[in-house]
Amino acid sequence: MNLTQLFCDLDDFCQAFVPAWQKSLLSQGEKKRNRLYLMSISEMIAILVAYHQKGYRTFKGFYRQPVQKYWRPEFPNLLSYHRFIELLPEVTVPVTAFMKSRSAASQGIAFIDSTSLCVGKNIRLPRHRTFAEAGRGKSSTGWCYTNPNNFLCY
Repeated sequence: MNLTQLFCDLDDFCQAFVPAWQKSLLSQGEKKRNRLYLMSISEMIAILVAYHQKGYRTFKGFYRQPVQKYWRPEFPNLLSYHRFIELLPEVTVPVTAFMKSRSAASQGIAFIDSTSLCVGKNIRLPRHRTFAEAGRGKSSTGWCYTNPNNFLCY
């Protein structure tokens, strides 16, 4: 899907979703300014979705390279990287609702974390009591304790 198709799809979704969502929000009794951002919510979500489609390693690198250098004509009111990051919490609910509306039927919830878990140094492995029953193996991230129920790498 190219950037124009993505933006049109997102803009149609946001025009229907955002007013209904903002109407359902509860106020805390204090006056709040409802100033519009220079960049629309659909533009911000389009950049976020494009980042995940392009496969860049970091969002900062993606935002500074193709977005700020080459996509400025498509996004005339482009924000600085730091301002964009400050406004990300404001678009969390719309981007989640958009992704949920485009997803297939769920088989359940699954969370995947690729962060390695340090359980000790190799020299102390024979003295480790917690994972004494588990086997040891090596993966692409290093040595691991393996178990049929879990897989812990360090």
